[in-house]
Amino acid sequence: INKENVGNQRVAFGRTAEESLRNESKLGLTKIMRHPRYWYSIKSDMTFSLDSGLNYTYRPTSEDTHAIIDSGTQELVLPSAMRNAITPTSILTIKMDGVEPLRFDVAKIGFMNIEFYDQPTLGFPVFWTYDILFHMRNSRLGFYKRAL
Repeated sequence: INKENVGNQRVAFGRTAEESLRNESKLGLTKIMRHPRYWYSIKSDMTFSLDSGLNYTYRPTSEDTHAIIDSGTQELVLPSAMRNAITPTSILTIKMDGVEPLRFDVAKIGFMNIEFYDQPTLGFPVFWTYDILFHMRNSRLGFYKRAL
């Protein structure tokens, strides 16, 4: 475990990953599934909320349309329905089953790092803000508040 890099993002596997998250605040676990065409998808519905009062619940219509989680996607891709409501100063909250709400200050993650599409993708900005542990044996995804 790299004790000199506390608070910074890291990549670790197995026991090292679990050990590195021991002192972080666990926000919960959500179910994931292997996406037919992509990496992994969030199994539950997701609610996207803005501090302006807009709430939008994304409900997948098939296995192909579940929200994707992918560290290889540079942007946080939000549902198209939010396109005209979000601003560079918005506070965004994402809710999913089993996990405390995830909060994002759009000014901190950068408005240019947000895109809009019919199907959401939790990309790099999510991995910048939270530590995420993939539990592959039981198809779960753990979110942790990063100690800064």
